[in-house]
Amino acid sequence: MKLTKKYTDFIQRKNAERALFWINLFLVPFLVIIIPDTLRFGLQDPLLYSYIFHHLPIYLLTYVFFLLIHFALTLLVKRIAVSQLILCALSCIAAFAHFNKVSYRSEPLFLSDIFQMFDALAAVDKGVTVTFSATLIFFVLLSILLFFAFLPVRFVLFERKKLILRLSLAACSLILLLGYTKTVLLNNALTEKFGSLVCVNITTAYEQNTFFLQFINTTQYIFHSVPEGYSKDTMEQILSDISKYDGEENEVRADIILVEVETWFRLDNYNVEFERDPFAPLNKLENVITGNVVTPKYGGGTSFVEYEALTGFSSSNNSGSGTSPFNLYLYDGFPGIVNYLNTLDYKTMSLHSYNNSMYNRKNAYPYLGFDESYFDDSFTSPEMLGEYISDDACFKKTIELYESNSSLGNVFIHVLTMQNHMPINANRFSDESEIIGTSGEGYSDSQLSYISHFATAMEKSNLAISDFIGYMEENADNPVIIIFLATINRP
Repeated sequence: MKLTKKYTDFIQRKNAERALFWINLFLVPFLVIIIPDTLRFGLQDPLLYSYIFHHLPIYLLTYVFFLLIHFALTLLVKRIAVSQLILCALSCIAAFAHFNKVSYRSEPLFLSDIFQMFDALAAVDKGVTVTFSATLIFFVLLSILLFFAFLPVRFVLFERKKLILRLSLAACSLILLLGYTKTVLLNNALTEKFGSLVCVNITTAYEQNTFFLQFINTTQYIFHSVPEGYSKDTMEQILSDISKYDGEENEVRADIILVEVETWFRLDNYNVEFERDPFAPLNKLENVITGNVVTPKYGGGTSFVEYEALTGFSSSNNSGSGTSPFNLYLYDGFPGIVNYLNTLDYKTMSLHSYNNSMYNRKNAYPYLGFDESYFDDSFTSPEMLGEYISDDACFKKTIELYESNSSLGNVFIHVLTMQNHMPINANRFSDESEIIGTSGEGYSDSQLSYISHFATAMEKSNLAISDFIGYMEENADNPVIIIFLATINRP
């Protein structure tokens, strides 16, 4: 007790108390922002310190954010130690939730997860194992130790009894916080100078951009304003208008195969002469309807197109981010074509000729309602085009799934190919003679070479599509609707 009293007396000497106040004010925000990233590495991993050093500019952005929060909280609660404990506790909780969610679901923590907190606790009750790492325990103990160490430190800027002044400063801090968040942290044009917000895998984005910058930036894509003219009455009127065109239901329902072809588009607008037409295999097809589609993504972001095609909802609200709708919006039973077809007793399947980790598809597809999902590990010695499974092999797998299920009832198969994914280069083709020659003014040799290799890959896709359609026309016992849709345009 005497030691505690001596420590308190020392702290409350004016100069010591003032110095400790400022040390805490400026030190705690840095501690808060590194806790989640430290948990990923562990304190003993040398890569942690290299990571922190190389990400200091990004950390500076979120440091200012938490500095303003720390100052405002201190003004409100009058004890800097209490503010510090609140912030450290929230950071430890976020780090714990993020670490376990990535381990269990392979996706990071989002603000919207707060609304699923009770579901997460129920999952723990049902036997889901959570991990308390030594690093997390260290930070919890450190937070408690710092709390008691700084508890005697009083507010030193002015007398704590000046309530109006404290509340006014707190309000100013919060206004600055909101302005800073909107103009800096939610300003993609600015933050992308420090990191790469657009990543194919959102978990990778959290790793590249530090936890808190990506977490804060992602929140802008969770909450949206109501579109102009949207109301229950409007939607009921639209439904009523559609019902006017309802006819008698066909006795025989068609099977449906929806194919999203990776980077598939016509090359007519490039002012390039081709040795042969890459789309010649499709020009001979009969009994088809063709047209143009406006894709929501350019140069990347396949899952945005999947989301729109399978749900009918727009992805424009977050198309500028690297955060896929598959990470933000989906939940079990999410409305869309798949769950609707489930109500009609269709067997619903998805097939993607790549792994299940990209864009969180292993979790997204069950949410969308697919009965079964197949990825690259379901193929047996498939033909490869470069490092990716060829479209021809993908369509052969589609035929296999169709023939093994169509006799049991109606089927819906969603197919996502991978063959034409970048990089497009000469390594894809073993025979140089099969590459389509090109010529055109205004292009460098390297650009024409790229177009040649891409056109050749496109030709192979179109040959595979033509063969697939021909096979289904000759062999399918049931009526089949086959829809081919481009995923993204490529620069």
